[in-house]
Amino acid sequence: MPTPTPKPWIVGLCAQWCHVCRDLAPDFLALAREHPSATWLWIDVEDHAALVEALDITTFPTVLVGMDDQLVFFGEAPGNAARFRSFLQPFALGRVTQAPQAPDEAAAEVLARLQQMPAPPGQLPA
Repeated sequence: MPTPTPKPWIVGLCAQWCHVCRDLAPDFLALAREHPSATWLWIDVEDHAALVEALDITTFPTVLVGMDDQLVFFGEAPGNAARFRSFLQPFALGRVTQAPQAPDEAAAEVLARLQQMPAPPGQLPA
């Protein structure tokens, strides 16, 4: 029996004032439409500061990725549109293309909180 594909959670952490985030938002939305089996969230860190304040985000774009309830990536994503899409695509397919990084307790907690919300902020339509 084949191993089930994990459920990806892909969270873009952005700021409205960030021009790179604004430029990448259409690519993020396009990926969400291409891969509706993943949960895609585009969260403005200033609008949802209470949720993400423990993450100490210093660079944009920042991405948090979970497979099922396991955090597999938290950090800076490429700011170039083509590289951004190439970076996120394997996660969208449920493939972890790199070894999971050392656990980031705060990021794992944010992922868990988002997964428990009936309507997480920034959820994109499939």
